Amino acid sequence: HQPSPHSENPKEQMKKSSQKATCQADQTTPNKSSKGTKNNNRHVMNSHSNGSHSDTSSITSSSSDSTNNNVNNKQMTKRSNKTNNKQKRGGKKNSKAPRPTQIEVVPQEVKDLFVALDCEMVGVGPYGHRSVLARVAIVNWDGDTLLDHYVKVDEEVTDYRTFVSGIEPHHLESDDAIEFSIARQRVLDMLEGKILVGHGLKCDMSVLRIHMPWYMIRDSTKYDPFMKPDPCMEGHLIPKRLKELAKNKLGMDIQQEGKPHSPVEDAIAVMELYKKARGKWEKAIEWKFNKTMAIQQQKQQHVVTMANRQSAMAVSSPVCVFAG
Repeated sequence: HQPSPHSENPKEQMKKSSQKATCQADQTTPNKSSKGTKNNNRHVMNSHSNGSHSDTSSITSSSSDSTNNNVNNKQMTKRSNKTNNKQKRGGKKNSKAPRPTQIEVVPQEVKDLFVALDCEMVGVGPYGHRSVLARVAIVNWDGDTLLDHYVKVDEEVTDYRTFVSGIEPHHLESDDAIEFSIARQRVLDMLEGKILVGHGLKCDMSVLRIHMPWYMIRDSTKYDPFMKPDPCMEGHLIPKRLKELAKNKLGMDIQQEGKPHSPVEDAIAVMELYKKARGKWEKAIEWKFNKTMAIQQQKQQHVVTMANRQSAMAVSSPVCVFAG
């Protein structure tokens, strides 16, 4: 059997089949790669889309941040403008900052017009109820002692009141004690042309047997801001103790428990009280003085008017002539 001319060698057939398989493989490979490229393109598109979303979100967040920053900047500028305007105007109206205190400069001639007086008494008579002078002290504006004397008592002392006055028998019997008449005259000489400051001066002036016009007296027991409401009578004021006033108004400790009173110390304390309230106190005295003068002028005008009327009536009344 001879092979036909159209028959091929098995080896060649094997080569041809392998070539065909290679060609088929080459044809199928590009399809897969195209699919891969399509998938890759899809991933790329998705990544681009995701990137675009992230970009838009970042842009939105950045825009919101910039907006917030702009608002904050505007608020800060407004606040700074307000503070600048307030500083230009002098700050807030209701500012609680402490104001600088103005220290009053009192001329020396005014200081020389004022003296403060305080007295200590002992009791005479039954049970020592009646008070007499035992010690008197006067200080000036600066607290310097101008006068300080123990005073002899002509009557029998029945109560020395040592726990308050500090007076003991040897004080009144010593050579340093002076007669009452001498003490009184020295006080009168010291008070001439002066304004008298004190606490409870009614009692002091009573034992000294002296008198002064009310507008020449500054008594802390008569000054309303230094008084307190009377618990027994509504709308009525009663005086505070000098010890209480000195502690609350001045921070001074006087008349300590277990120690006798010192008239010099008390006079200094009441002078300091007056100096602290001098401005308002003097305005109150001036108002009262002007009001008193106005009332006195009205009374004088009324008296003159009545006298004129009486004289006019006497002139116009008929005179009766009787024939004898």
